[in-house]
Amino acid sequence: STRSKNWFSRITFDRISINYSIINSSNSTDKILSDLSQNQDLGLNYSYNFSKDNFIIPFKEELWFYQFITNIPILKFVAKPFFDKISKTKVYYSPEKLSTNLSISESDKSKTMRTLVEENSYSLDMNRSLSITRKTFSNLKTTFQLNIASDLYYNMDKNDWSKLDLLENLNSGLVENYSQTFSNTYAPEVSYWFKPTFKFNPSYTWSLGDPNDEILTSSIKNTTNFETSFNIIPKDLVEVFYKPSSGTSSKKKKRGRSSSSSSNRKDPLLKDVKNPFVKSLLDNTHKIMTKFSKIQFRYDYSGSHSHNHILSNQNIDYMFRLGLSESPSTLIYSSEEGKSGGFSHSYSYDYKITIPSISLINSISLTSLEFKIDSSKSISSSGIPTSSKSTSYLPLGLYGNKGIYLPSWNLSWSGLEKIEVIKKYFKSFKFSHSYKGQKHS
Repeated sequence: STRSKNWFSRITFDRISINYSIINSSNSTDKILSDLSQNQDLGLNYSYNFSKDNFIIPFKEELWFYQFITNIPILKFVAKPFFDKISKTKVYYSPEKLSTNLSISESDKSKTMRTLVEENSYSLDMNRSLSITRKTFSNLKTTFQLNIASDLYYNMDKNDWSKLDLLENLNSGLVENYSQTFSNTYAPEVSYWFKPTFKFNPSYTWSLGDPNDEILTSSIKNTTNFETSFNIIPKDLVEVFYKPSSGTSSKKKKRGRSSSSSSNRKDPLLKDVKNPFVKSLLDNTHKIMTKFSKIQFRYDYSGSHSHNHILSNQNIDYMFRLGLSESPSTLIYSSEEGKSGGFSHSYSYDYKITIPSISLINSISLTSLEFKIDSSKSISSSGIPTSSKSTSYLPLGLYGNKGIYLPSWNLSWSGLEKIEVIKKYFKSFKFSHSYKGQKHS
């Protein structure tokens, strides 16, 4: 389709898509006289991508504010390095993407058995969703998603309405399910060698119980995931303090990783080291660190909190929705017989340190070194609290309880076919060894 010339139409009507489908089926068997069904689906969708140029640079050097702050006596020694660091920061004033969807599904089924027993079912449901993606800074991104599911037929049957009555009253039906999700990612560049990533993803769900109950109840649940990770390249860390001036080092640098931008690097703290012993010690330390690919640190937390059979008409605060509290500030459980309220909480903590590879010598490499600690705990109103923990471990002693904490690893030794004795019988010969152990408690 051709896009409209009018700017208002381009950002509204041109962005709307409509789809409709209808499926009719008829079936008959030796036991079923007739099985008729009709399913209709109507969907409306709107999506808009905002310009990537919707940003300002509030701290750039040309502005009077920068010039004023960085020239104040005494304060400038602190302010100038800080504002130099953020002088190119982009602040986005509009979302990155906005999309919304509305879908209505109707299902009408009629079944007649050959015994003339009839079964009829009808449903009319509506689902609404909203998604907003916003990038506040280049390294801070948030996505919000909202979904609402409603039963339209409930109010039609209750009030003896037709579909037209439902439309005239702008009635959205009985809300049966409500869910919202936040996805947040923050990746600051503290230094060229230190770039951590933080992810915080809370989700909240509200579900209605049986709508025919005298006292309406619902269930609520929050699931929160927090993750932080960062990589350290030992060679880059050493070069913060000392960098060899040999030609060999410079050649390796040319073939090195492009991720560590040379423009962001500063001169090492230790320059022109004259002492031969200290210089030799630093050179050897740098040489050893080049054998490590990188060191990866990661921490994961996952928490889940649910409450069942609570009164459906109470407000649930955002401290619970965002996973910042285990229970809402005010919570009233149902006192109806046979439907007493309950709760459950679960927690999971994972710590992990990984070294992808260490080149011991040209033919021997140590890979996948990993030390991790996994622990979990659960508490519920209807059971006994449980907990578990596993740690990377090397069991020693008769019962394995006198061991030591040790990471898992893979070891490979290639090029053994060059040895004269092996060369006579094998074209290729490689030795591999791996180890993984865990202690559970």
